[in-house]
Amino acid sequence: MAVFIVMDWDETEADYFGIVSRMGVQGTPAEGIHLHLAGPAAGGMRIVEVWDEAAGFEAFVRDVLLPTAAEAGIATKPVYTVVPIGNVFAPGLEVIEKLAREFAG
Repeated sequence: MAVFIVMDWDETEADYFGIVSRMGVQGTPAEGIHLHLAGPAAGGMRIVEVWDEAAGFEAFVRDVLLPTAAEAGIATKPVYTVVPIGNVFAPGLEVIEKLAREFAG
């Protein structure tokens, strides 16, 4: 079942971009992810993602995200909630696609 994740992480924006860069996920996304949004929030970064299933996200956190963060010297771990998707409404999908192209470089 498709899920969305809301993740808060006590890290700086620079740390966030450092981890993303090390993982290379914007060029080669993990299997099962469909959307990744991130921005500054009180005390760190807030990240929202859409995945095919919770198990794929959890495996990515365990096998890729946390080891990469540790290699970058980041000892904190994200706090997240996984929620089954009950509805999708995306009237501005073309705007999201445009933003994605801008960030992909």
